[in-house]
Amino acid sequence: MKKLSFIANVFGKKQTNRIIGSLLYQAEARTRRTMEKWIADRGWAENISFEELSAKLGLSKQKISLYAHHYHHTSFSHLRTLLRIEEAKRLLLENPKMPSSLIAELVGISDKSNFRRLFRQVTGYYPGEWRKLKQ
Repeated sequence: MKKLSFIANVFGKKQTNRIIGSLLYQAEARTRRTMEKWIADRGWAENISFEELSAKLGLSKQKISLYAHHYHHTSFSHLRTLLRIEEAKRLLLENPKMPSSLIAELVGISDKSNFRRLFRQVTGYYPGEWRKLKQ
């Protein structure tokens, strides 16, 4: 706080608020760019922990969580699940003979029963049911 009051004394309160606002905007923009690149690069398919992801991206867990809440209106773990299920839906339609267990692995969910449960939780259908319904 002493540093902020020193800056406010030097630059004035309005200028200090502009500087702080600008720094916060730059930090948020970096977080957004990093997360959007992670999504585009299919980072969500990696089977790594939240802590490992935080270290890999150079972002705090709080920044990652805030990004998910602010831009996707959900938690980070749910965002990752939604991205995985969307890709699974695409793969189910484009590869009608591919087993759902292989699709589960391709989207980063190693346990077939967990994949079926998550798929049903998001879509309301099991993968096989959804595939038949959409074909």
